[in-house]
Amino acid sequence: MDNLTKGLIEHLRKHGSEITVREAPQFIPAKDFHPIPWEKRMSTLERNTHFQGSAQQVAYKILDLAPGALSVYSRDDQKLIAEIIAQYAYDLLEHASQFVMVSPEDIPDLTEWPTPESS
Repeated sequence: MDNLTKGLIEHLRKHGSEITVREAPQFIPAKDFHPIPWEKRMSTLERNTHFQGSAQQVAYKILDLAPGALSVYSRDDQKLIAEIIAQYAYDLLEHASQFVMVSPEDIPDLTEWPTPESS
């Protein structure tokens, strides 16, 4: 228990509050059960490209929302937008893999929008 919590409990008890303190159960994070050593990371290239197909789909969908955006943004700008989205997708899955037993390299890229038939 941290000092702030201890101080709060002490303060509340001094002022007449009845408090029962129970220690939280100790859980082992999912990352400790992960079959791939946590220290193993994908290369920057893999982080930038693993979800490139789905990132391009999202980028095109976003650019379609802004009239004329495809003509305003250069091809390099469009690639950069897709790369940022791909990095985010990878980082999000890497973060989620701390809580579930999956790693980003085990997830295939989603290269097109799902259809009702594929759900």
